[in-house]
Amino acid sequence: MGKTTQNLLQRLRGRLRRRDVNRPAAAPENAPAETRPATDALAAGFSSELFASLLLELPEHRLALLDAHANRDLEQLGSCAHKLLGAVVYCDLPELAGALRQLQQAIRSEDTRAVTPCCNASVQAIETLLAKSGLARMLHQYPG
Repeated sequence: MGKTTQNLLQRLRGRLRRRDVNRPAAAPENAPAETRPATDALAAGFSSELFASLLLELPEHRLALLDAHANRDLEQLGSCAHKLLGAVVYCDLPELAGALRQLQQAIRSEDTRAVTPCCNASVQAIETLLAKSGLARMLHQYPG
């Protein structure tokens, strides 16, 4: 991992820790009451780490979606959407997950007229997420 990526990941972790302090994770209902605080802290830490990693990968996913769409490679576009959706569902990002599911459905149903709007919606959801996370600003501060 390069120095730039390490700097970005460190800054994201800090932002996410502050977010998680204000929004504690839910403990599993079957966990004994005395272990729930430790479980909550572990879940929050894992959630932050996973989310930070996903944020760092989103620009690459965005480019992969755009490239596959530009090349009219529906198989590759479907693969990109599937891969990203697999990561997104663990981070509780309903707008992006919904857009990716619609894109997958348009590809599966071979509805070529719906593919472009669905791809655009997925890319827009990524861009919105990057803007809200502050990652776009951080990328300008730490050019690769």
